[in-house]
Amino acid sequence: MVILNKNWSEKSLLSDEKTIIDIYSSFFIGSLLTGQAKYDYVWIFSSRGGDGSILDFDEGRDTLGLDLDHDIDIANTSLSTKDGELLLYSNGCSIYNSNYQIIENGDGINPGPIHDSWCDTGAYPDAQGLIILPRPNTQDEYHLIHKTVIISEDFEVFVEGILVTNVSFKDNLTGKVTAKNIEIDTGRKTLSSFVEAIQHQNGFDWWVIDYTEGPEEHLYLSYLVTQDTIVLHSEVEIANIASLTDRCSSTSQSCFTPDGTKLAKMCPESGFDLWNFDRSTGLISNYKHLPIETNYVRCGVGISPNSRFAYLSCSDSLWQVDLWEEDLSVGLELIDTLDKSADPFTVTNFGYQQLGPDCKIYMNTIRQYDWLHVINNPDEKGKACDFRQHSIKLPHLNQPGSFPNFPHFRIDEEAICDPTITSVFGVPVETVSGMELFPNPTSGNVTVELPEVVSGRLSVKDLTSQVVLTVDWENAQEMQVDLSRLESGMYLIEVYSGDGRRWVERVLVTDH
Repeated sequence: MVILNKNWSEKSLLSDEKTIIDIYSSFFIGSLLTGQAKYDYVWIFSSRGGDGSILDFDEGRDTLGLDLDHDIDIANTSLSTKDGELLLYSNGCSIYNSNYQIIENGDGINPGPIHDSWCDTGAYPDAQGLIILPRPNTQDEYHLIHKTVIISEDFEVFVEGILVTNVSFKDNLTGKVTAKNIEIDTGRKTLSSFVEAIQHQNGFDWWVIDYTEGPEEHLYLSYLVTQDTIVLHSEVEIANIASLTDRCSSTSQSCFTPDGTKLAKMCPESGFDLWNFDRSTGLISNYKHLPIETNYVRCGVGISPNSRFAYLSCSDSLWQVDLWEEDLSVGLELIDTLDKSADPFTVTNFGYQQLGPDCKIYMNTIRQYDWLHVINNPDEKGKACDFRQHSIKLPHLNQPGSFPNFPHFRIDEEAICDPTITSVFGVPVETVSGMELFPNPTSGNVTVELPEVVSGRLSVKDLTSQVVLTVDWENAQEMQVDLSRLESGMYLIEVYSGDGRRWVERVLVTDH
């Protein structure tokens, strides 16, 4: 079952003419996207212990819960077929196919001490450290661009160059690695993160960007990926040396604007950096800096589909920056701060971001958590962007900071994304307000009252987020729940309706 997006269904249609225009627009946009590549339509996640989740953006499909024999940590990238079917993915340790099995010769990615100590019990600990690209002008061949992390004796984290592993499906339907851990560029110290890619202006080749670690070298690097070679193409000196530290690299994110004209980077220690980007030459220019003083652990950055607004997510705050302003500080606006009341027993926050195929920006957390935050209308200025915290529920917990790293695959198409995708999984979950509990505290029964009649399910969680009681909620606005068998303490009551809404409140159970 597919449920229409709440924002669409609640719009007031002012006239029959507007109705016709809206229907035509949806049809027209959908028609433009017919036949477009869906390389980024499947996102795969994992909790510790191999419980996996999939978000599939093909309309009408549900989120899947998976039983994996491996973990996916912050090193996370995947690729689907042009038709949106999962093809391969990597956790930085191995490469897996759509059967969630290691492809032929697909183990031993990023060999070294970090691989040996992390990959046997988890996955590679390198955020935005790898990305999968179709090989230019070929079919059924792909490049995994990746980095091998090194930790020095004084605990400095860095990388010596950048690597490529080649994958082919030509003679093997489940995939085969034909060349592994090939050095593209060595002999220089680079950052462990910030692997991003964008298609060349010619529509075939790719640019892969990287940065050296300062202060000795403080360079932006662009590598040109063609059908036959991957070579260092250009270097540009970076003014903000503070953004090129190992600390910044492991706590930050970078991305291109969907129109390919700008490159953005956000670091909690040095602020927001923005450059113009030339897809013909791979060069950056016209540097702008927006200092944002934070004491946060990690920061993410996402860009709206219209390439106008940057969103900066830092632990408990989300800002919007209007990139059309000459002075970036003029366009800076605080959108929201973390709502801890929605899930008070879980330490959550704002993490990294990724633009979805449905034109929404999704945000993870830097703690293990089973919810994603969503910016529903990122093309809108200010709070009209409709940022919803704890908006999409995953079947299982997601590793801290884990998000698939994708380039913008439809950068030269009429539309970078498809707003007619009306749900991420059968019933989208949205946290709403209006539930009341009384008496609270209670030593026995508690009355749970909703703002309207619904059907769904009620659950009670303890301080460890374990479900201790579940009750079906059938066509009612009010229900009495017996908590007399529970030990004294604080609990969380959640009600999920059949149409995907979630109400949540705390209740204190006292001595009986």
